[in-house]
Amino acid sequence: MKDDTLSRAHRITDARAAAALSDPLRRRLVLELAGRERALAELAASCELDLKRVHYHVTALKKLGLVKVTRKQERAGRAIKFYRAVADAFFVPADTQAQPPHAALARELSASIARLRDASLEGTLYHVSDDGRLRMQAVQRALVGGDAHGETWRVLRLSRADAARLAKDVETCFLAFAARDRRNAKAYLVRFAFAPRVPE
Repeated sequence: MKDDTLSRAHRITDARAAAALSDPLRRRLVLELAGRERALAELAASCELDLKRVHYHVTALKKLGLVKVTRKQERAGRAIKFYRAVADAFFVPADTQAQPPHAALARELSASIARLRDASLEGTLYHVSDDGRLRMQAVQRALVGGDAHGETWRVLRLSRADAARLAKDVETCFLAFAARDRRNAKAYLVRFAFAPRVPE
């Protein structure tokens, strides 16, 4: 299925279009229009965004050749335009991307954690545990009604099989939470990353 989708994908060669797909909001709007047409009001409602904001970004995406007007529905006053992505899938070669698609999300996550940490962090405790390991532990203030947030770091010694198992277990956990229907819940950025340490 992945190879079939890749073979059908619209290849992006323009750096500006690639940058638009790296932007979380613009990428979401394009993919909301992949395989279906929508009026801007319907698109704004499904994305829970202001209509003027959606209009601004869809106009930019149209200029970049990522979405197109498929039809107009006449009515009193101005006609309603319906938009659709120019393809159901897009492929951006690595050499066309100025930054990876997750870079904007990583910046947003870092800024959010820093803002919440500033409000809730009392300090950091550095110590040696009973088993002789160096530990670094955040000491939190007791805040009532604050947004849940967290950042956990560990240095683990893993075999390749253990690393693959860890990735699979975390992905299973992510998918379980993603499957929950929480229409009135707040959106959270969640990131899991791991890699071998670079020798010093």
